[in-house]
Amino acid sequence: MGIETEFGLTSSIEDYTDGTLIAQLLPEFLIKNPLTIRDFDDLFLKQCKNRGEFNDDVLNCVGQFMSNGDRIYYSSQHLEISTRDCRSIFDVAAADQADTRIFEALIRKFQKQNPVYGLLRGFKNTVSLCGGQQITWGGRHENYQMERSAWDGMSHLIPFFLTRQILTASGNVRTTAINSYWKGFDSYFELSPRSNFIKSLWGPDTTSARTLINTRDDDPFVHPMYRRFHFIAGDPANCSYTTALAFGMTHLVLRLIEEVKNFKSPVIEDPLGDANEHQGAMRQVSAHPYLPIKLKDEDKSMTPAKIQRFYLESAEREFAGTDSETDWILKNWRARLDDFESSRNAIPLDTVGLVEWFTRFDLIMKRVELVKRVLTNDEYQTHFGDGARSDHIDLSNERDLEFIMNQNLEYDDVDMARGLPYSIPMKVLCFPNSPEYVLSKIFDPAFDTLSSIRAFPIQFYPDKVAYVDWNKIGLTDGVTLNLEQTLSVDADETANLFMGKVSFDRFLKYCNERGILKQNS
Repeated sequence: MGIETEFGLTSSIEDYTDGTLIAQLLPEFLIKNPLTIRDFDDLFLKQCKNRGEFNDDVLNCVGQFMSNGDRIYYSSQHLEISTRDCRSIFDVAAADQADTRIFEALIRKFQKQNPVYGLLRGFKNTVSLCGGQQITWGGRHENYQMERSAWDGMSHLIPFFLTRQILTASGNVRTTAINSYWKGFDSYFELSPRSNFIKSLWGPDTTSARTLINTRDDDPFVHPMYRRFHFIAGDPANCSYTTALAFGMTHLVLRLIEEVKNFKSPVIEDPLGDANEHQGAMRQVSAHPYLPIKLKDEDKSMTPAKIQRFYLESAEREFAGTDSETDWILKNWRARLDDFESSRNAIPLDTVGLVEWFTRFDLIMKRVELVKRVLTNDEYQTHFGDGARSDHIDLSNERDLEFIMNQNLEYDDVDMARGLPYSIPMKVLCFPNSPEYVLSKIFDPAFDTLSSIRAFPIQFYPDKVAYVDWNKIGLTDGVTLNLEQTLSVDADETANLFMGKVSFDRFLKYCNERGILKQNS
């Protein structure tokens, strides 16, 4: 499993405002300017007790692949980073957090060496208002290894994904009210900005006709028994807990499809709606998460929470007690569902820093409360306009809306001195991992996956690497490392390769003993 995150960039220089040109330059810049621990924000490093262990480490890049197994590239007008392939939901969450810190360090270093491009800001989000203009930067794609034999059961995943957003969405402030009769903050807040861009349930396209599930059968999983399951309607998350929970829930639901004979789910009557007035279930859940959704079966309906409970209880019956990670998923899935059902009138404060949309809602409202306390009524009217009241916020007022939209953008800023989430300690944002573990994932691959084989020559012998992709590494001495038929590696063995910094010949011997090394004809 792994994540692809589409990051946003802006510049203070008018010619580069949308960040597109800079996004094109960053991968090549990283190849020529590897990152070291000194390039990362002290606000992050001060929370990592193990920082001294990485004083001599370097994050190299060859082609599009980094020496931790991740991929960085320019795609469709934005910079994209894909995590290495992971076996654990906790490793996915840590790798995602590590990539955010890599992105922030990269633009910091680029800006320092290239001041002509102005003051740069980086964002991890789907859509925001920037400089009075609503811009779409992208989103988050999720990858899973799925049994080919289960692909025909894909339709039973649709209700799960349409309602998963009540627990895993990023939250967003809209530019138009959901309810015309109420202009408070609640009426402008939606769960998933990505829900507004999804046009069809599945298909091969990812840009012009965005789908919920992408059906291309390609890298990184090319194997007779398995294929890639590619969910492209996700929202980026700053809270690692949300990432771990999203991947954990989805992993168990995929197992239901794979392992439970004749598994059936509720069938939603209108999943996506149309381009006109009828919004469909996905947008309904985003805007009205507590309202029931109409099913096809005999005019019945179910709330999003009840649909999620259907999947949760099915997973509990089949998988409870399997291992500690599975039990963590089931326990936290149930706990957060309980929290959601009690959140209609108040955000559960103990989930701030854990559940992404709860966190965004709470931190933006705290910023509003701070402004109310600091400004007198006269000062408030001077800033927000005559008639504006400091005792409440009215988003039909243009200045009030602009202020809130700016806070929404600040929430997504990856700079730890600016981004709203970083008012929360990193030990919370990184949970269920730690800041130390995230730091290790900046420089180290996942030793229990093929990412370690990709990463080793890039880390220690980059001059001997001719090309790299997910399943093949071409070396300059006439050999190729072919990983297409390899499903697993021994974590202790690959960790020893890295810790021992073994010779290039010893690495080739290791690959040859495992049938990975192929002589070019």
